[in-house]
Amino acid sequence: MSQASGLHWKTEMGELLNERHIASLSSNRLISFYLTSSYAYYELNETFMEDSAYDLICQRLKAEWHSINHPHKHFVDKTGLDATTGFALKFHKLPLIVRGATFRLLELARSGKIGEAVHPTKVTRRALVEDAPMTPKRRRAVLLESPPEQPKRHRVQLFD
Repeated sequence: MSQASGLHWKTEMGELLNERHIASLSSNRLISFYLTSSYAYYELNETFMEDSAYDLICQRLKAEWHSINHPHKHFVDKTGLDATTGFALKFHKLPLIVRGATFRLLELARSGKIGEAVHPTKVTRRALVEDAPMTPKRRRAVLLESPPEQPKRHRVQLFD
């Protein structure tokens, strides 16, 4: 990622992930942010992360590679980490969850709430769940969470 493009997006985005955010991530979460930021930058021509934060992700992934057991680890090209790039990734093979997460992170960056992606609050977690599509399994869970509706009671006036 070039420094010029990072500066360009700072004016259009509300907030970008920075080195402080990346330093607080666990090793496994680095894979998710590497894949989503690479997809955003190389396929969508957008970013939600400063260049220095992306470089830090690549450095940490190289250093912590053997301790990472993430289901999407096999999508990461280790030679790309040396060059701090995700250009050679096979984006057409990325799971839909990575692509969807990318759009959600871009949305959070535009609204100035990208920091909540790193350290979500209870309110953010609930909003993410509420924004999720209503599947039959989720519909049952929501119905079980909500209290049953009480029948309406009509007051009968006995005396005038």
